[in-house]
Amino acid sequence: MQERNLRNFYIPEEQSIYLLNTNDAKKLKDWVALCIEELEKLGYRDISLLGKGAYGFAFAGYGVDQQCYVFKFSRINLPQHIQERLADEAFMLSQVQHPSVPAYITYQVVRKQGILMMGRAPGIDLEQYSLQHGRLPVKLVIDIAGQLADLLLYLRANMKEGESLPIVHGDIKP
Repeated sequence: MQERNLRNFYIPEEQSIYLLNTNDAKKLKDWVALCIEELEKLGYRDISLLGKGAYGFAFAGYGVDQQCYVFKFSRINLPQHIQERLADEAFMLSQVQHPSVPAYITYQVVRKQGILMMGRAPGIDLEQYSLQHGRLPVKLVIDIAGQLADLLLYLRANMKEGESLPIVHGDIKP
């Protein structure tokens, strides 16, 4: 009985900061606040932390053009070859122009830290949707799978002449 209950166990990402020791949690909060402050200095507003992963952090904010953008920052304490994965992601994103894929804006390295700026897809992410609505209905899962299949077919069909490998990204989020 207990094994079945564990399958529904979930700690939201925003709560995971409490798993850090006090010093690390303070450093993380200070760094997030600094990123938000610096983005605001550049003219972006309503900035929020979208998430954090093994390779970096993502923020969202609105520009003066009223468009919403995503800013991905690599973690500077990672080995260089790991940090360069964000550069790879930026390159792959720059090669794709599709209505279901957020637009590439720019990639820069500032003081050894990679920063990818891209458009933001409309709506809420799938994790937030599932937290609000519970288990996803089969029809919705099939619709999402169909959208992903269409996108993968598009990527395969639009390979440039002479390319030996298709564009691949290991962090696709519907």
